Amino acid sequence: MNAEECFTRRQIQTIKDIYAGARDSMGNPIAKGVAFGSESGWPANMIPYGGNHFMPAQMSYEVDHVDYLFYENDPGVAPGRPTDLTYPLDSRGVFPEVAWWNFNIDDVTSGKGDYMSKILDAVDPDLDRFLVRKKGKLILYQGWVDPNAKPEMTIDYYKDVVKTTFQGDVKVAGERIRLFMAPGMDHCGGGPGPNEWDKLAPLVEWVERGRAPDNIVAVHRSDRNNERSDAPVNNERKLCPYPRRAVYTGPAGGQNDPANWVAKNFFCR
Repeated sequence: MNAEECFTRRQIQTIKDIYAGARDSMGNPIAKGVAFGSESGWPANMIPYGGNHFMPAQMSYEVDHVDYLFYENDPGVAPGRPTDLTYPLDSRGVFPEVAWWNFNIDDVTSGKGDYMSKILDAVDPDLDRFLVRKKGKLILYQGWVDPNAKPEMTIDYYKDVVKTTFQGDVKVAGERIRLFMAPGMDHCGGGPGPNEWDKLAPLVEWVERGRAPDNIVAVHRSDRNNERSDAPVNNERKLCPYPRRAVYTGPAGGQNDPANWVAKNFFCR
């Protein structure tokens, strides 16, 4: 059904595609999609519309990233009007113009980006030298609302590290590396959920005092853009080392009352 209060069939398919992640023309998966619950960040980051001048954050990255960070040899420079699909590209100039709409998604699966991928992609899960031989400590964190670095990809990498570096032993791995997934957190911060905590303190406690972080207390402030460090805290809860997650254990039936959104009412299990 197409109506003012409904999504059209095309919009529904677009939503499904965003959740599914990028695929090439043959349907081969290229990257994981966004997580359920990330929808609040779509207008600013993913959907071109008048409110962001048809330049969502992801597009602002990709206007020139494809030209300079994907191919071994730069194909050209970004166009002067990247949101104008009728813009006449100068492909014969000293610096030929190449637009994002010229990019062929099949170049990913055909290997045309492999050279730069070896330089830019941190995908090697063998961290034996640092975590085992040097007895290092590593804390990873990721926001579940992040539309840029897809959260499931971080989880996949963590699992690969456990498998490769610690032969799949999660308990032993936990003595060296821990992953904290933050519900409601955007890219490195922001978002509707608790997204602020001291990133250094838990690592110092672990490295210098031997106290591994069994949880991290994160807060969300009433300032919408999380730019005022003195804004009142309106949401606080524990982030748990993956695969554990925070479960509400406060007053019965009070899980939807903001007054109960404090760390003591959440338990990692």
